[in-house]
Amino acid sequence: MSEIPSTTTDGLLESIPDLILEVDPQGTFVAFHSGPEHELYCKPEDFLGQHFAAVLPEEASRRIREGLKRMKASGQATEISYPLEMEGEIRYFDCRLLPLKTGNFLALIRDMTESWRSQTELEQNEAQFRALVTNIPGVVYRCHIDSDWSAVYISENVEKLLGYPAEDFMSGERVLATCLHPEDRARLAREVDEAVKAKRHFDLTYRMIDSDGNIHHVQERGRPVYAKLDEAHYIDGVIFDVTEIHQMRQRVLINHKMAAVGSLAAGVAHEINNPLAIILANLEYVSEELSAITNAVAADPPVVEALVDVGTAITKVQSGTDRVRRIIDDLRTFSDAAESRADQIDLRRLVSWAVQSFDSTSSLSPEVTLKLGAVPEIWASEVGIVQVIWNLLANAFDAISTQNDNGGELGISLSSDEELVVLEVTDNGPGMNAEVARRAFEPFFTTKAVGEGAGLGLFVCQGLVEGMDGEIDLLTTPGVGTTVRISFPTFHRP
Repeated sequence: MSEIPSTTTDGLLESIPDLILEVDPQGTFVAFHSGPEHELYCKPEDFLGQHFAAVLPEEASRRIREGLKRMKASGQATEISYPLEMEGEIRYFDCRLLPLKTGNFLALIRDMTESWRSQTELEQNEAQFRALVTNIPGVVYRCHIDSDWSAVYISENVEKLLGYPAEDFMSGERVLATCLHPEDRARLAREVDEAVKAKRHFDLTYRMIDSDGNIHHVQERGRPVYAKLDEAHYIDGVIFDVTEIHQMRQRVLINHKMAAVGSLAAGVAHEINNPLAIILANLEYVSEELSAITNAVAADPPVVEALVDVGTAITKVQSGTDRVRRIIDDLRTFSDAAESRADQIDLRRLVSWAVQSFDSTSSLSPEVTLKLGAVPEIWASEVGIVQVIWNLLANAFDAISTQNDNGGELGISLSSDEELVVLEVTDNGPGMNAEVARRAFEPFFTTKAVGEGAGLGLFVCQGLVEGMDGEIDLLTTPGVGTTVRISFPTFHRP
């Protein structure tokens, strides 16, 4: 029992960074080859004549026995690994077992501690990086500088933003460029190209489209990554979804516009109303005087005929001024509602009161069906809500009167989910064609005869609803009827 005999392969053995042990079929160490730095648990010569179970700890021995069983069953080399505690620290070893023709086998043992530590550190760093990236409220990426911006790496948050898993992008099945809004692609490509050429970072806002077709407003901050020869190879960056911030800014902008328009409407209404009152008063006086003159010259037909023509002209003027007065009333209402203070509102109670207090000028009495479910409170203006309901009821009554001589049907419903409270006003009037529906919210657009409508009803409703952070939609079918759907965010107490 000694070292493996010296042969012409001594130089080769000395170059192998492994401890090589020869073991007989019973598991006893019979020979070894070891360089000056090799030491495994104890000195290599201490293995000689010893059974591996007597030298090695129980766990290492168990793994060697399992490896020997696999080697004998297959007749092929097999590999095992095991930890050993040496001088107060845990070290990790790989062992390769090779059968020999003599019935013995070789055990090639290599200390893998440093490699294992490096691998463990690498895995820990990667895990920390992934945890950091996952906690960033955005999509972290590295992509090639090509026409598609194909991804080298992209964080899992991309699925939250776009609805596609990160694997789709990293496998090349999908590319970032296809998720950009078509109207933003050219601008984005141009600005990124300019940043790469100027060797600077870029900060962009644009739109992306998710798997369901929804548009997201995003902000991206990135920089080119340069390799040798000062050539940019990649772009590293992060994309944040700022859709809620964009919507908040839009609502603030709408509120400012509503306040400005409300002030303007109040001023215009006031300035027009004074001279209009004078015109109406004098028209009434002229009409009375013209009637008296006509009676006085009843015996002179040519004069009477001329006076009748004058009377007709005065009637048209009165009709025009009445329409101006209705527009002024709408402007005043809009101004009052736009400038009224918002508060938390029980919409169910307010809708019931508004319907009961609505004073229709229509001679019809349609069947009104109320389906007012219990809903959360909203943050809105009571004056604005009541005005919106009255305007919608007036429109519904007018629509029903054009098609139903014996009344008609009008439904008002109130429902909610976790985020929205929805109010719907439905009539079974004639409905609208696509062109009329497209223009329904335009100011002064009306399908009524000249002098019968100002065309401000839905325009005022839209302005008031959007000013209260709500949304208004029109669902209409020609020959069936129309539903106006209004949704408000629920009020959450701080």
